[in-house]
Amino acid sequence: MKGVYPLKSARIHPIARQLAHYCQQLAKAGLSPGCTGEASIRDGDLIWVTPGGINLAEVQAEHLALVWPNDAKEGRVVADAELTPPTNFAWHRAFYAARSELRAVFKVRPTHTMAWASLHRIDGETSEAEPPGFQQSVLLMPRQASHMSMETAAHHHANLIAMADVGIFSLGVSLAEAFNALEELEACARQAAISVTRQAGQPVHI
Repeated sequence: MKGVYPLKSARIHPIARQLAHYCQQLAKAGLSPGCTGEASIRDGDLIWVTPGGINLAEVQAEHLALVWPNDAKEGRVVADAELTPPTNFAWHRAFYAARSELRAVFKVRPTHTMAWASLHRIDGETSEAEPPGFQQSVLLMPRQASHMSMETAAHHHANLIAMADVGIFSLGVSLAEAFNALEELEACARQAAISVTRQAGQPVHI
């Protein structure tokens, strides 16, 4: 089957290596503290995905799981990996299933974006907002997301979704697009935090 590779092939497979590279870039940019990050890329009918409970700074191509997404709730691993798919893999599956143009999904918890989203989220409601200077709308989802929330997010036009109890999802037609959007969003959220602090007459330590 196209896209099914043994573990040893993951070390040299270009898609696996590309995803591992962007995982390391997410960590280097400070967008994924600790073991909170997840990343995936679509490869035909299959999905390369980072394992759960790993720091993205440490991800290598051989750590990645190759998953057939249509078997059972969490998909079926069709190439060996050291660990199982991440906690929120169901969200990755939902985004790919709903939007055929998507090829990359990141889930991270960047500090300033999470703080900004918390300040602008409306309790119990789904809404849209964007930090000053940012050119895309961010879909702000309420706490305790349900299956209906997943369906809403998956079929929404936004490529950035802020889940109160999960993190920030960035979707793209490429890994570069998803990464660049996150990096720009975090920069704008940081600048917004600086502006608010200055307006309040407080020292800036950001």
